Amino acid sequence: MQENVDGRKQAFTAMVENYGQDLYRFCCVQLRDAHLAQDAVQETFLRAFRYYESFRHECSEKTWLFTICVRVCRNIRRSAWFRLVDRSVQAEDIGSVFVPEENSIFSYVMELDEKYRVCLVLHYYYGYKTQEIGTILRIPAGTVLTRLKRGREKLKNLLTEGGEEL
Repeated sequence: MQENVDGRKQAFTAMVENYGQDLYRFCCVQLRDAHLAQDAVQETFLRAFRYYESFRHECSEKTWLFTICVRVCRNIRRSAWFRLVDRSVQAEDIGSVFVPEENSIFSYVMELDEKYRVCLVLHYYYGYKTQEIGTILRIPAGTVLTRLKRGREKLKNLLTEGGEEL
């Protein structure tokens, strides 16, 4: 019994070290609030620790954590309190990994509707394939492809309106 708990603690510690920053940035994108993002990451890891035995290893740990994270963020966004507070995080607040100083495209990505923004971030910033994004968001791969296509079109329109070079 003690070996099982120690193994779970070691796996959990490795997950926090490996994926903590990625989850934090993703939560910032979804929630548009750095403090809520910290809370969401903490809740994600608490759920992962609690249900680690039920993890079937049908996908990577990272995909599993992002799936939990999407649900946690969705629950936060559904709360009445969340809808009453202004969400105005700047792209620069999310971290230099997303926003190199010479690149302002991410600020335009943040202006997109959530369904397009999340698919684009998972695909282009985290490198997930269409099927994995579908698993994380619990939507069909065809829907992911459509959202990626429409998101790119909307992003292109925003960039041309903003006077950015393509």
